[in-house]
Amino acid sequence: MAFDGTYYKVFSFKKVYIQRNSTGTIVETEFPWPNALKPSSEQQTYEWAGGGAKKKVSVLIAQNWTLDLDVIPLAAHATIFGKAEITAGPGTGSWDLSTMVGFGGGNDASGVSRGFRATANSYEGATDTAVEIAVWAPVATLTLSAAMGLNTDGTADKTQYSISATKTLVDITGATITGGSSDGEFFYIGETS
Repeated sequence: MAFDGTYYKVFSFKKVYIQRNSTGTIVETEFPWPNALKPSSEQQTYEWAGGGAKKKVSVLIAQNWTLDLDVIPLAAHATIFGKAEITAGPGTGSWDLSTMVGFGGGNDASGVSRGFRATANSYEGATDTAVEIAVWAPVATLTLSAAMGLNTDGTADKTQYSISATKTLVDITGATITGGSSDGEFFYIGETS
């Protein structure tokens, strides 16, 4: 569906995909059970004053998100951060960890350059037609920001990732995004087809 300038009422967060470059092709890894995508924006404010008047302009200079997951995404984490599955775990008998993935070191601490796409169900404009919209950051730095917790009689504390968008003219493969602003964009929002 072509964009017609209307607005969207989001009601359900659906999926999150982390994108990587595989020899010029975007390959997506789904992070399952997304719970929340919390934005954090940074602005630079400019102020002019004179002649009995004042004007302020704020410009977006950084865009970040915190992604909360209601799961521990072992396979997805290993894929995105280049972690090997460890099959010779420590211990024997009652606590043998025969297979495990490391968290908190290597690439998940320093960050990896990846694309990011999240989808949500929404209603389009005044007609309330159900559509799926997506937020896409073509290039971002992804890091692990909080480990999961364990709780009795409730869901575990969320696994959290930090996503810091890069203002860019290209996607994660280096392909030019036709139609973007000449100085690049942090992210795009639109309907999926």
